[in-house]
Amino acid sequence: MLCSVRGETRGAQKYQKSCYKAWADRRDVEARGEWERMRTLATITIQPHCKNRLTPEKLLPLPWDGIKSAQSWVVEPSTAARFAELVGG
Repeated sequence: MLCSVRGETRGAQKYQKSCYKAWADRRDVEARGEWERMRTLATITIQPHCKNRLTPEKLLPLPWDGIKSAQSWVVEPSTAARFAELVGG
């Protein structure tokens, strides 16, 4: 009986950690959204007073600006051709 209790405790801890991670990820996404909105609003507000064109990224660089998401990756034609050659397609 003691082994099953320990196993259940480990499972509960694992579940709790995954729930916390999901909650933390959601909070990060919400915080990023708020920062992005404020950065865009600041750019729109200050743009008429600047000679050069501003972008939100130039005005207020944020830590996650340099991180590429999986959706923004660009595959070079040479890489795609090599992959097709290896796969046989």
